[in-house]
Amino acid sequence: MALDLNPFIEKRTKALATVALTRRRDLELIWLNEEEAGLDLLVKVARDDEPRVEADGPRLSFPDRLECHVMDDRRLEKIVDAVDRWYLSLYKVLMTA
Repeated sequence: MALDLNPFIEKRTKALATVALTRRRDLELIWLNEEEAGLDLLVKVARDDEPRVEADGPRLSFPDRLECHVMDDRRLEKIVDAVDRWYLSLYKVLMTA
């Protein structure tokens, strides 16, 4: 008789996500019901700044207005690219200081 590990894995995944993400004070976790939009967890970044890179190095900008968009592959790629560029720029500044 096979043991069903799905309930254990689900509980463990939620616990690990909670532990990992609640270490940061600028993240808010919103656990959703399974019926809501096919999502289990929404992570809200509780900051009004965003990473950008200027000629003289990395900066955090403060947008005039906040927007909410559906997360698709294109938008996720754009966000990850911006964060990668910001950290690469920060690394270069720190290594030359």
